[in-house]
Amino acid sequence: SLKDDSLARELLGLKGQKEHENFLKEQKKIAQKDSPAFQQFWEIYQSGNKAANQSKAKARVAWKAALNVEKADRLVEAIKKAVIEQARKMGADEFVTMLPDCHRWLRDECFTSWLENHTPAQPERIIPGVTVL
Repeated sequence: SLKDDSLARELLGLKGQKEHENFLKEQKKIAQKDSPAFQQFWEIYQSGNKAANQSKAKARVAWKAALNVEKADRLVEAIKKAVIEQARKMGADEFVTMLPDCHRWLRDECFTSWLENHTPAQPERIIPGVTVL
């Protein structure tokens, strides 16, 4: 009957809400166990010119997968280089592309290009309030 259908939908909605609350609690527990390297990486990534609505949970999963490809300190090095280059371009009033969602940056191995040995065209400039080291 129609009444039974609406009751079933209501119960499913409550079940879905409870599952979501449990998921959020689990994510909070996991976040408390983040490695110092991931925390450092996340903070540097967040300081850059990036896409909005970053998902730390997705980034955490992608970070763990990226560790199969590269060491944590090298991932931190790569994001530092990317953010410093953004700051350099902003300081020179050049076009600056946004960093993609963090999990995509890791998943698509965007870090590899920042770890190659390139010679910078200009010496590094530190811009107070913009440059992140």
